[in-house]
Amino acid sequence: MTTTAEMPLEGKINPAIFDGLIYPRLGAPSKDILEGPMHGVDCGVVRVAPGRVMAMTADPFFIVPDYGWERAAWFAFHILASDITTTGLKPSHLAVDLNLPLSIKKEELELLWETVHRECVKYGVSVVTGHTARYAGCNYPMVGGAVMTALGDEDKYVSTRMARPGDVILATKGAAIETCGLLAAACPALIREELGAEPSRKPKSSSAACPPWRTRWPPRTGTRARRA
Repeated sequence: MTTTAEMPLEGKINPAIFDGLIYPRLGAPSKDILEGPMHGVDCGVVRVAPGRVMAMTADPFFIVPDYGWERAAWFAFHILASDITTTGLKPSHLAVDLNLPLSIKKEELELLWETVHRECVKYGVSVVTGHTARYAGCNYPMVGGAVMTALGDEDKYVSTRMARPGDVILATKGAAIETCGLLAAACPALIREELGAEPSRKPKSSSAACPPWRTRWPPRTGTRARRA
């Protein structure tokens, strides 16, 4: 299968490129892959033993020095952790490939990695393997890549394929506040249609005065998922 679609100038590939170029070429087939690659979905799930699964997510290791090294590393860790927890499983292991620019200093790397280590300890994630080097041509914010995994029972994980019309999504704390704010800003017509004019006005005025997702770092977030 081939595709005539063009690559985007930057950023993620579009569905046509994924469906025509990537998806038909996924290596050796395996009956143990329960959730394989899908466009726009960040996690896959594979059976590793009877009744046990491992979820995996892969992302660039995203470091923005302007945030400050500790904050930048915090975000890099939680980009991965946020993706893997959408499976409903607890993060367990991490592999990191650091392709660092020549300009990074030992002290900066120390701050970066100490933060990653601290977050791993906090959330029970063990670093299993990796690669660390400085190379010409590498630059921020993409300074390598990482894979985070989660282990759990096969009947406990959730995926986007399990969603059905009428399902209820429950989100709490910072994640819920930010989601509501983004929806109110991006889809005001839908908010008015579903909830009326009054609710669509209130979030706009309150968030303008004090955007809740900018008041605390690290933000406190919490979600719970139930497999239907």
